Amino acid sequence: MEVAFHRVADEMLGNLEDVVEAWGEDNDVEDFDFSHEEGVVTIQMGTHGTYVINKQGPNRQVWVSSPGGGLTALHPKVTSFTSVYSLEISGAYKHLGRAA
Repeated sequence: MEVAFHRVADEMLGNLEDVVEAWGEDNDVEDFDFSHEEGVVTIQMGTHGTYVINKQGPNRQVWVSSPGGGLTALHPKVTSFTSVYSLEISGAYKHLGRAA
């Protein structure tokens, strides 16, 4: 089950990278920066703050830290890509929409 979690979480973080980088370019956010290294995504949005999304393998969780929402731990059922991706993307869009 842990191997499945890492596979799904890595795929979700990679897709998040594509979506968020495109969003940053389309919305011309000042001081926007995106990095993805070793299971940790950092999105810097200048005066809107910094968002950190990372996987926690031992707990099989995806953690989201945002300026307005603090820390959220998601406990997805890792049976498919959609279970993690839909939770994370909807939350990321909600937070990014407030920041734009």
